Amino acid sequence: MVDIRKIGDISNSKFGPNSNFQGDNVKQINISENTELANALDKLAINIESISDVTQKDTAKIFYESLIESIKQNKPNRIERYLKTLKDILGTVASLTTIATQFKIVL
Repeated sequence: MVDIRKIGDISNSKFGPNSNFQGDNVKQINISENTELANALDKLAINIESISDVTQKDTAKIFYESLIESIKQNKPNRIERYLKTLKDILGTVASLTTIATQFKIVL
């Protein structure tokens, strides 16, 4: 079977920052439009700030920033990797579980 896809006239249309055309099985999440995800990321930042070990805190901050970029770029494998690394640093915290759930990732 041949998969022929066509897009009609899209002139004068506006698309969000996370648009996908002609994709299959694509899960896209926009942080600014998903309050549950945004709140979980805010809580995760607070969890990271509460780490007493400076080296661990700095490492967690780097992975947190990488996580946000991976979410913006819709990179599920990287999201999973960063979440698991942050779990190793922080342990199981609600914010990590909420974020993982948004991407159907099991920590």
